[in-house]
Parts: sequence; structure tokens; C-alpha cells
Amino acid sequence: MEAKQPVQDALQAAAQQAGEVFSRKASGLTRVVSPWTALAYSFVAPNITQASFYLLWAVTLYAGAQMQISILFMLTLVPFAAIYTYFSSAMPRSGGEYIYISRVLNPFLGFIASWTLTIVGLNWQGNNTNFVVNWGFGHAITQMGLIYKNTAMTNLGLELAKTQGSWLVWIVGTLSLMLSFYVIYLGTKVFMRFVWFAVILTWVMLGVYAAVLLSVNPDIVHQGMMLVQNIDYRTVYAKASELGWTSGFVSVAATIMAGMTFMNLTCLGSTYSANIAGEIKRVDRAQPLAQYGSIILFIIYYQVFTYVTYHGFGKDLMEAISKLNAAGEDVPIFGSFPQTPFLLVYATQNPLLLLLGGPLAWGLINWVGAMGLAFAPVRNLFAYAFDGMLPDKINEVNRRGSPVYAVLLGFLISWLQFSVNVMTPLLSAYQVYTITIWFFGWIFLSVAAIAFPYRRKDIWEKAPAITRQSIAGIPWIVVAGVAGLIISLITVYFTLVPALNPPSENYGWRGLGVSFGFYMLLPIVLYYVAIFMNKRRGTAFDRRFKEIPPD
Repeated sequence: MEAKQPVQDALQAAAQQAGEVFSRKASGLTRVVSPWTALAYSFVAPNITQASFYLLWAVTLYAGAQMQISILFMLTLVPFAAIYTYFSSAMPRSGGEYIYISRVLNPFLGFIASWTLTIVGLNWQGNNTNFVVNWGFGHAITQMGLIYKNTAMTNLGLELAKTQGSWLVWIVGTLSLMLSFYVIYLGTKVFMRFVWFAVILTWVMLGVYAAVLLSVNPDIVHQGMMLVQNIDYRTVYAKASELGWTSGFVSVAATIMAGMTFMNLTCLGSTYSANIAGEIKRVDRAQPLAQYGSIILFIIYYQVFTYVTYHGFGKDLMEAISKLNAAGEDVPIFGSFPQTPFLLVYATQNPLLLLLGGPLAWGLINWVGAMGLAFAPVRNLFAYAFDGMLPDKINEVNRRGSPVYAVLLGFLISWLQFSVNVMTPLLSAYQVYTITIWFFGWIFLSVAAIAFPYRRKDIWEKAPAITRQSIAGIPWIVVAGVAGLIISLITVYFTLVPALNPPSENYGWRGLGVSFGFYMLLPIVLYYVAIFMNKRRGTAFDRRFKEIPPD
């Protein structure tokens, strides 16, 4: 990846002035993303098709949750959509919450809060690479092996479906990650073409998946289990019952908690359009469309997905499988946690329908979605470097407007997470508490929103009209900030409930401890190293946070 391009040289030359606050007068990023493409990105980035396993995980951690009601709690993300809309319109730069919090509150809090969201995105790119290989390619090949009675193909699929300890998974996943970051390196225009491909494939997959499951019922699926693998569904129910599962149990509290944790976890990354605001055209129009529109699309998608899943497979089967998996028991399907796209093989043995509505399509969509989870965090790394939080090398861009070294750093972080996940269970525990860490960061974002009109009047008064809207003399961003703060505190509390009575050790205090240690201690060290290095170089470090970075 060559960064010494004419554009980079010109940008660096423009910065060689006495008293220059930033390293150069322009970011080097270009505004090439349309409002509708921003919406597409906000929809794809959270890996929307992960509904397939969040639907299973949620009902285990929060027994008795009615998921179709839980889905409606995605609306609790509206205040955050408002905060990002208002902030990105006032400060339309790449970096998102880092820019907002560092300019309104202070750089320390801005870096800590943003680091949580940045590293979560990059690490989940690594995690999702695991998912793509295991539950995408692995399950797709397993399905084909089962319906064609090909033992070699089935065994290959099962090897790729191994979540840990497989060198084949590591090799395939590493190649997948390299390709993902190469696409990101090629620039925003190229990456967004993949985003639109994923949008189209998502709705095609949902259409096929729904058509199949609306044409069957649980009895037919039970027959399919016997036909394909000679599995008696009653065995699944019996083992789950032994572990405490009860059919038909409903809990209002569980429904609320599942909605504000797992359903909102599904949406994390939808706000990333604000983190690439420096590359979006007509930001004040694009952000409302992307931020609010994506929430509406999520609710529609999840409601359809959940309804047809329960219609075809039956709610009992889904809950029983989930119970067995969470307890660490072998699921008597085929030895690997069977996500709903794989279960489609019990509803139809048509290869074309399985390819379009099952694991292969699921894997391709998630591959692009995982790319989306890395794309915006790479821009955050760029923003850190532009402010002097990371070495200047990280903010260099090539002639495509791509931050080459930020892309490389993002790849290394994602690849390390993926590799550790494949080979050891060391970091797998922290994944459970991703939403805890994310909403912890949003606490600071909400406080910054409340303080913005009062602490940074110089920026506030110059902001577009959409940001300065008010009700009864109180700015809407303040109202959104108060709502966001309350929701964040409640959500963090709800995420701690499983730790009190964990179904396995990964859901307990170990996972929580790993999460906070990794996400909170490391950025503190990096921050003070940055202060030391900038003082040593004599850069205008403190002055940078009084200004919005160059466009």
C-alpha cells in the first residue's frame, strides 16, 4: 500500500507554517457518499442478519422474553440517532463521538469514550469473520453435504463450523480479513458498492427465507429433522427441560431487558454514518435519513424475520436449542450451534432456496457487514492521529483519499482478535459485554450533548438550523442527551443482570472484567503517552481541541 502520493505531499506541504494547529490544512478525505448511500451503510454495518443468533441468545439470558415485543425497544436508540444527527451537522468531520466529546468536554473523555466504540467495531470485525467462516461457509457446505449424502463435503463443512481450534478456519478467515481490508483500502466509492450489494442480498435472503418458512409448520420441520439427520425433536426438548427450560414461560421484565440489550446490540454500528461525516455529501440531510431510517428498517426486518422463524420452526424449538447451547451442552443437531439459516435445511432440501435463503447468503451479507464495522473505526483511528493521539503516519492518505496506515492498523487489530478467538477461549468472554462497554461510552456522549449549547457556544451558534432546534427554549440536543443518559445507565444495568446468575462462566464476572480491562485501561495509557510525545515535540496539542479539525 503506497502512501507517498502527490495528494499526500501537497497536504503535508500546506501544513509547514509557523503556529499551525493541525499537521495540515485539509484532512485529505473527500465527500463522495450520498444521503441514500449513508442510509445503506447504516443499515448494513451492524450485520443485520445476525438476528439469526441474537434471537436465540436473548431468550436464554433473559428467559421468558417475548422477542417480537422486545424488538420494539430498538426505538430507545432514537435519542442517540438524534444526538449523532445534531452533532454531525454541527461538526461534519470524520471521527464521530471522538470529535464531539473532545471538543465539548475534554480530550481525555473523548478518547476513552471513542476508543470503546472504535475497538468494539474492529474486534467485532474479527469476531464476525469467525461467524462468516463458521455459520456462513461452514454451514452452507454442511447443508449441501447432507442433502446430497456426501460425507466428505459434510465433514469439510463441520471442520469450517468449528468455532475454536481449527487451522483451516484460521487460514480461510485470515484470507477473508485481508480481502475485506483491501476493499477498504481501495477507497470509499469501492466499499460503498459492496454495501449496496449487501443491501440487495439482505432483502433477497429475507424474502426467500420467509417464503420457505411460511410454507411449512413445526410438524413439517420435525419430519425434516428425521429425514435429513434422523433427529427426534423430542430429544432436544427433553434435554432442554432437564436444564430448566419451560415451554410458554413469559416475563415482562425479561422482554424489556432483552429489548434494551440484545436488540440494541443488533443495531450497534448504525450510527457509524456520523463517524464518516467527513466523506458524506449534504450531511444535514444525510444524517437524519441514515440515523432514523436505519432504525425503522431494523424493526421491519426483525419483525418479519422473527415472525416467520417462529411460524416455521416453532418458538419451542428455538428456545430449546438456545438453552442447550448457553449451558454448554451438545446440541443434538450436528455438533455445532445451529443458527436459523442452517435449520432451513429441515424445512426444504432445495439447493437453490438453501443458497439464497440460508448460510451462504447469510455469510456474504455478514462479510460486508463486518467490513462496515471496520470502515468507520478506521476513520476514528485517522481522527486520533490527526489530533496527535496516535503517530502522524496514521493520518496519511493516498490519492484515493484512503487513510492507508489507519487501514493497516485496523486490519492488525481485527486480525489479532480473530486469531485469538479461533485458537483460544481467552477473549471470547468479553463479547457478551460488548453492549455494556458501548453504552458506557454513550454515557459520555450523552453528557456532551447536554453540555454542547452551553460549553461551546462558538460552535453552537454557527451550527445549521437542524442542530439549533429547541422546544420551550430548551435545545433538542439537550433533551436527546438527557434521554440518552437515562437509557445508557439503564442498559448498562440490564447487561449486568446475566452476570449475577450466569448460565456459563463466559456470561459472568470474568467476561465483564476482561471487557473493562481491555477497553478502559489501554486507552488511558495511550492518552498519557500521547500527551508526553506531543509535549516533547512542542506541538499545539491543547489548542487542537478548541477547534474543529480541517475539512
